[in-house]
Amino acid sequence: MFIVTAYRLIKLGLVNFWRNLWLSLIATFVMSLTLMTITFLALSAFVINAEIEKVKDRIDYEIFLNDDVGQEAMDSLKTAISQKIQVKNIEYIDKQKAVERYKEIFGDKENLLNYIEQENPLKESLIIRANDPSDLEKIGDVLKQSEFASMVHSSSYSRNREVIVRLLNIIDFIKKAGVVIGLVFILIAVTVVFSIVRVAIYSRKDEIEIMKLVGATDWFVHGPFMIESALYGILAAIFGFGFLAAIFYYVSAAATAYLSISADSLLQYFNSYIFFVIVFQFLMGLIISLTSAFFAIRKHV
Repeated sequence: MFIVTAYRLIKLGLVNFWRNLWLSLIATFVMSLTLMTITFLALSAFVINAEIEKVKDRIDYEIFLNDDVGQEAMDSLKTAISQKIQVKNIEYIDKQKAVERYKEIFGDKENLLNYIEQENPLKESLIIRANDPSDLEKIGDVLKQSEFASMVHSSSYSRNREVIVRLLNIIDFIKKAGVVIGLVFILIAVTVVFSIVRVAIYSRKDEIEIMKLVGATDWFVHGPFMIESALYGILAAIFGFGFLAAIFYYVSAAATAYLSISADSLLQYFNSYIFFVIVFQFLMGLIISLTSAFFAIRKHV
């Protein structure tokens, strides 16, 4: 009995979907656009976070020390910094290593290199990397303390501060904008599906009244509308996945040209999350469509 009832409901749902084909296609298109946008934003967030981690590893605070700083004083400075912020690591650069770094940067300046190797005026330094790059600014408070001020010749964070702060602000803005855009598209999809189900209910009000009069249960009356709405979500997930795959293929070329991100790397992100994309799109499609239909049915039937 249950199988027969389920078969009838599915059949009615398919008939209703086909009967209002244009409205069904509109709902499917809007749902596809919504799922594609949300999934693209989610995947972009993964890619951006991965690239951010790479950038964060390059963000540091370099303290150049005076020549007369002893090991004990240096250890005291390291301890004070570690107490102020969560340090990822502190790298000590002696004079010889400073020369090697200088060669990497100015390898084509032979005159400069000869002078550096003979005189070696370069300073010893400490390179500090923090778990949260925004904490690096707090190191300045440590260096202002009287016991450390005489040890420090200069620091590099002041030259990089604007770039670092701007980068962190841009990252934060992108994340917030992505959430807002996703919510807007979800709201649009819910409104469209709700309106289409409402139109379908009013167009079949005589059928619904007859079904009620002959003793049809609420579930039998509501079922076809829910199945019809589920089809919007399922088809939208299928189309959305196809569109998204095409978009990532073409976006990867642009990312290579303008963002210095490898196309293979970007496609690899997509391939590694492909199972997540499929499941996420189907679940989101069904949740949005069925929730919209549920409230439309509850209000108008």
